[in-house]
Amino acid sequence: EHDQPTKVQLKAGQAYFQNAVASHAFENVGKKPMRMLLVELKQGVAPDQAPLDAAPDALKASPDVYRKVFEDQHVRVLYASWPAGKMDEMHSHPGLAGYYLTDVSAKLHEQFGHTEDITKKAGSVLFHESVKGHMFENTGDKPASMVLFEPKASAFGAASAGGGAPRATSGGAASGGASAPAVSA
Repeated sequence: EHDQPTKVQLKAGQAYFQNAVASHAFENVGKKPMRMLLVELKQGVAPDQAPLDAAPDALKASPDVYRKVFEDQHVRVLYASWPAGKMDEMHSHPGLAGYYLTDVSAKLHEQFGHTEDITKKAGSVLFHESVKGHMFENTGDKPASMVLFEPKASAFGAASAGGGAPRATSGGAASGGASAPAVSA
């Protein structure tokens, strides 16, 4: 026997969190095509927090690049956008997963001088352990953007507890006229 479906209306750039359930299905009941990025938190992998002596948090260090789309006790979702040639300020991250919304040509500047060239296609994903300090430089000739998912320790308690009502935030379109896709974490 199935429970009654839960209807959720999402707009571009909006995030949605649902505690773990045995199964789920999505149906687009609208008249326009829908794209949604779904992130499932796996049990047994504790989130990796940034070290205490780390550089400032990305959102605080470069608010012109990073925008909080959603945050609750389980996850923080950031939208990041770099114009061509932009390098953000030295910052840190807890362990995270990311999704590239655009093709990216970049250089990662580590805290102690090491650099790494990065080339990614739109739709590529990344997983990164906590970062004590780095700067991201868009070396391409077009804007670069991505969505970052930073799980919190309580997300894994909720995942094992199951159930619970889904929650959505009022996100907005990203700056510059482009919109980030609906994001689910």
